[in-house]
Amino acid sequence: MYNALLKDIKYDSEDMKYYLQEKLIFEITECIAEMMQKKNISKSELAKKLVRTKGYITQLLNGNANMTLRTISDCFWALDSTLNVNAIPANVDYSVDVEEQYDVSNIKESYSEPVIKLRSFLSANVVNAFRNAG
Repeated sequence: MYNALLKDIKYDSEDMKYYLQEKLIFEITECIAEMMQKKNISKSELAKKLVRTKGYITQLLNGNANMTLRTISDCFWALDSTLNVNAIPANVDYSVDVEEQYDVSNIKESYSEPVIKLRSFLSANVVNAFRNAG
């Protein structure tokens, strides 16, 4: 379904730029949420470590707070973790079904360090990043 919708958006358009912004926000907030879950850290505990409110953490995880690179770095610091970012050319591949990319059956149950790999458009997501972490 997503592939059909995205085929109509030209990669160099404002719509695609907006889509990729939202996709990145989603991937980073999901990565933070996953690490909170794996480390058994609540919003309140994260807020306390960051000297913020629980409401701010909720806004952050919902993608509604302004996430600067410093904010993202601070979140991972508070989670005793780090974030790896890799940029590669954005080669749009509509042959890959989006639903297949979100298959969580092969996710490792334990990891020592979060990794999010920001890959080409529609070819990476947080699940793949955690699947490749190790």
